[in-house]
Amino acid sequence: MISNVTFDHMDYLGETIAEIAYIKAGIIKEGGHVVTAAWYPEALKVIRERCREKEATLLEVGKEIQWELKEATPFLTSFDITTPWGVYRDLCVPLAGQYQAVNAATALGVIEFLRHNHGVCITDGQLCAGFARSCWPARLELLHQKPMVMLDVSHNYDGARTLSAALKEIYDYRNLILVLGMLGDKEREKVVAELAPLASMVIITKPLSPRAGDWEKLADEARKYVESVRVIEEISQAVAEAIKEADDQDMICITGSFYMVAEARGYLLEKFSPVQKNA
Repeated sequence: MISNVTFDHMDYLGETIAEIAYIKAGIIKEGGHVVTAAWYPEALKVIRERCREKEATLLEVGKEIQWELKEATPFLTSFDITTPWGVYRDLCVPLAGQYQAVNAATALGVIEFLRHNHGVCITDGQLCAGFARSCWPARLELLHQKPMVMLDVSHNYDGARTLSAALKEIYDYRNLILVLGMLGDKEREKVVAELAPLASMVIITKPLSPRAGDWEKLADEARKYVESVRVIEEISQAVAEAIKEADDQDMICITGSFYMVAEARGYLLEKFSPVQKNA
């Protein structure tokens, strides 16, 4: 399975989508079965060519596998999925974000190959139950309401785009306070340009990593889009400041590096009880 190909880890994988796709396509085995949700044309070209070379069967989400969104809320995403083997209606994952339908469609493609080509017994009931029990911490994870406090590890530009879409389409709030900390080797300017215009305040903090680099310069980028920008090195203090500034109708979005979001999540779980999913 190649879920997607994006600009990330370029120092290891390559500087273009095609180069990154070539490395990721190295997992394709002779006569194997491949499912991909890659959507960049240059990535698909590489994956398709590798499948031809290896005589591997390829299913593409958006082509052989289709999905249709039914409902998207802060607590669940429901959808229909059509594969070459059948139609699955009203599937549901207790996760936010329309991209979860794409993730589920990719996973279902793999399950279909396992069932029909490798003799693995997975019933429709087990499939539905598995989706219904899905858990993905720090992916549009709502930890508190009034104010809403949400975590998302959007550590690259494509992640920021999906987060931006969710903030616009799923959540209902008055003001957005963005707590952001990113590593120095990420596409920081693009991420800030995607997210900062949505916020009334941006708080820049430092990821717990030697790769944080000149983390404070992120504030200069944020000031291009929003007047109220603060710099607080300690992650817990940055989160506490956001909570202090937020009203019940506001949203706090804590995003960026895994290193930063993990530290913030630990602090928040000590402070708040988990939000009930049926809230």
